[in-house]
This record gives sequence, structure tokens and C-alpha cells, in this order.
Amino acid sequence: MVGGMEINMNNIDNGKKSLKIGVSKDGHPLRMRVDAITIVTMAENKNERILIKRWVESVFEDPTPYSLRPATISKNGKKLYQKGFVIYSGNTMLLRFEYKPVRRNVGNIRMEFRPQHLDEKGMDSLILWMAESGLGEFIFKLLKRAWITRLDVALDLYKCTLEDYFFGMKRCYTGKMNLGTETRGLTLGTVNSHIQMSIYEKIDLSDAETSFKTVKAEGKNTLSVDQFAGFLRIEARIRPKSIPHSKQSKNALLLADIGKVENPYEDLQIYQKGLNETLYLTESRFKYEKGHNLVKNKHDFLKSVNLRKMPKRLENVFRMYEYDLLNKSEIWCAWPSCVAKLGLLSNAPLWVNSNRIRRFG
Repeated sequence: MVGGMEINMNNIDNGKKSLKIGVSKDGHPLRMRVDAITIVTMAENKNERILIKRWVESVFEDPTPYSLRPATISKNGKKLYQKGFVIYSGNTMLLRFEYKPVRRNVGNIRMEFRPQHLDEKGMDSLILWMAESGLGEFIFKLLKRAWITRLDVALDLYKCTLEDYFFGMKRCYTGKMNLGTETRGLTLGTVNSHIQMSIYEKIDLSDAETSFKTVKAEGKNTLSVDQFAGFLRIEARIRPKSIPHSKQSKNALLLADIGKVENPYEDLQIYQKGLNETLYLTESRFKYEKGHNLVKNKHDFLKSVNLRKMPKRLENVFRMYEYDLLNKSEIWCAWPSCVAKLGLLSNAPLWVNSNRIRRFG
């Protein structure tokens, strides 16, 4: 896409950090990566908890290749951990480290990584720095004990926009749609769902010629660009509900098992244009207007007609317009390669010192 225009800095991404995984049925180039990962782990005794405390104190005193800032410890206004700090490269967040939880019976250490800002070598360097700056072998014990509480997988469709298709998700009747000028996106599911889909438009400037002139427009940071690539991100936010040592521990997702994550896109539904008109012609009470969320429309319709299940005539319409834009199984074949790009964070054999020595010397 070409044009000397100014765009919101929040909508900018770097596609070079993502893995190229082929094209869609309609020819959209596809890329995928782990966008964010949050793990919780345990310091199991008093000596380990003291080690964490002393390490945090020391990294603020000694020179580091990163920028460190105390963390604001809250989530949606609720305090989860009492202490923590954030590791930055420049102004880019790489890791949020929190400890000393408010509640009992939870992991007493939480780490939120942002791998979208790190390649494999960068992730290796970050974790090795944590070891060399005072944690030593203990950091790898923490990784071995860790379980995943949130995993964001970003699937990007280049040359695609939010309004090219309709989107839904099996067994999902909640979500929000925003077609504003600055933020255009669709959310399927809620923060309490095991899998929540966030579908929104982004801009890739990795191959663009830019003026890198930051300006102010209505109080927002924008960037003046001459060329950019637009894409649609389908982000699967996976929130495993179980933890180790609980009644449902068999459903917990250990960090060591990240490669075994099931395909979150299996339940994604994509429909071709024209679905809305045909639904209305089939059943005039099923109303869809621009900016509406299709899955919410399903819920509102069933509620208005006092039904628990979609009438067969409407199910036939949905079935007729459902479109295999993505080869879901083929896409997920690239998951092991995405995991490998997490470096030491996901490579459990390298948590063993002897293996690490052979690899890094």
C-alpha cells in the first residue's frame, strides 16, 4: 500500500519477527508467531524466596544491558502480586517479573514475556542474563516447574481487512466489534473463555520507507510513512484454567509441554460476503448491520425468538456461506517452528546444564 500518510503508532508491527507459513485459499500471505506468553512458577522454600529477593535487589544496583523499572502491580484494578519489575530494551517491554503474591495457593512467581520483540537469539540472551546476574541454575528450575496461564498466538493475513469476511467461533455467542478509524477490531469470547479470538487490523513497516517523523495529531503519536503493508491479525488468546497439583491438574499446560498445544484455530469460522443479506431474506428477524458482531447477533436472535438452538433453515445458510479460507491443520504444522523461535524459554532439554554447555560453550 502506498501513500504519504500518517498512521497511529499503536497499529505498527514488524512482520520480520514472524514465521512465513504459506498463503490462504484466496492468496493472502500468512505469517505466525507467539506474541505473548505468561507463566507462573514456584519458589518452593524459604532459601529460594530469599534468592529471588536478593537477585531483584542486585539487578537494580549492577550495570545491565537492559533498562529496569519497578512494576505497577495491579490487574484491572486488582492487586495480584506485591512486588515486581519490568525489563525493557529501550522503551520496548521484554519481560514483566512479579513475585510475592497477594493470595495463597497460587504460583509465587509470575513472568510475562513479550517474544514479539525478541528473536531466538534475543530470548536466549535474556534468559542467560537472568542466570548470570544472580539466579544461576535456579532460573532453569523455575522454567521446569512453570505452567502457562496465557498464550497469545498471532496469525497474520496480509492484504486482508476486517470487512473482507465474516468471522465467528463455535460455541461462542459473545464478543465486540469496533470499526473506528483508529482501532478496527473484533473480539470473539471473553477474558473468561479458554480461547478468545481478537481479530484486528495492523500495519507492517518492516519494508517501508518512512520519514520517522513523530507528530502529534489529536493527542496521539503518529508516524509519517510513504509505504506500508496492511494485514489482518487473528490472535488466539489461550487461557488454560487448570494448575498443577489441583483437582484438574491433568488439564494444566506446563511450559515444558508448549509444543503440545492443541490448534486454537479449529473452532474459528469464516464466512463469505453475502451471508448477512441471505440471513435477512431467510429470516427477517435476524438483523445484521455494519459494525455488528455476528456471534452476538446469533445470541440476540435466539433470545428474541425464545429458542435455544438456531433454526435449521438458518443453520443451512451459515453452512452454505462458511468458507475454508485457511487450511487449519496445515497452519498448525508450523507450530513447532514457532515454538523453536522462543529459544531457551521453550527448549526444555537446554534447561539441563550439561546440554547448555554443549550448545553455548
